Amino acid sequence: MLTNHTFFFVCLAMTIICTTPLKAEKKSIIISDLETSVSNRIESFFIKNPNEDNVLWMPKVNEKSRYIFAIPKVAFRSSKKYKDTADLYYLSKKIDNNLVLYPTKKIFFDITLSDEYLAFKLKKNLFEILDGSIFINNKVSKSVGLGLNKKFILSKNKLANLTFEKTTNKYPIIMLDFAGLSISENSEYYINMRHSFKSNDLKYALNYTLFDIFNKYDLSLGIQNDNKIYPEIFLSYKKDNTVFLGGIVKIENKSNFNIFLGVQFFNIFNKNNLQTNLNIKHDYYGNYKKISLRDMRKKNLNNLWKRGMNN
Repeated sequence: MLTNHTFFFVCLAMTIICTTPLKAEKKSIIISDLETSVSNRIESFFIKNPNEDNVLWMPKVNEKSRYIFAIPKVAFRSSKKYKDTADLYYLSKKIDNNLVLYPTKKIFFDITLSDEYLAFKLKKNLFEILDGSIFINNKVSKSVGLGLNKKFILSKNKLANLTFEKTTNKYPIIMLDFAGLSISENSEYYINMRHSFKSNDLKYALNYTLFDIFNKYDLSLGIQNDNKIYPEIFLSYKKDNTVFLGGIVKIENKSNFNIFLGVQFFNIFNKNNLQTNLNIKHDYYGNYKKISLRDMRKKNLNNLWKRGMNN
């Protein structure tokens, strides 16, 4: 059984041993997010490097990347002429570069609205090492808090996140999150543990997600320990920068449960240096994953290609 002291030392050991330096952008590779089309940068690369037959493009999602596209110049120029990048995708080589994290230059502003509370959170990368945040919510009484969090790469299919938060009139909280893809990359497991200092409180959530049910939905099964152990089930659907969620949480028996509905809007104002996200939740107990590798799967490359090339 994992005791609270053991949990604390596991977190400390991860910070010391598993620290993953955030990688800087290599000049020989075009690294870009998916908010704007990468086509102009590729064309500029070939103009500046006329002797190069290929360009390397690595799409970045939520400050993470994994796969590289090796795009041939002749095929790229042909695709521009006919305004069709579908064939170019299959003519480009896909290279597994392993999981890479990047320090973000953006400021993130998160707004959460639910039946029970309203919360605001401002987050920014500090010294290219970790993320710092300040947040305010009125869940019980209006409170202000500060947070620090650091992501760790455990393998190309596994990611961890360590968070420390201190809210006014409350003891500090330390949280540890794990996300890992299955070998087939058709599913993902997620673990969240949180401990409040000066207490015996160790809460956790376990979640298993099956991707692309009917090529459209993600199905999540999980449990949460919130004084009691509650099972839960979710169905989610993602379209562009919007995620719709629905499910049943805090299931005690067949007649005693809560219905959860939610929608998440990402980068709603499409600003380069400020990303505003809006979470609308029907029930506080909805298990939103804090980290995921869903977008880092090989099976998702076609989707990343379309978003990066056609924006």
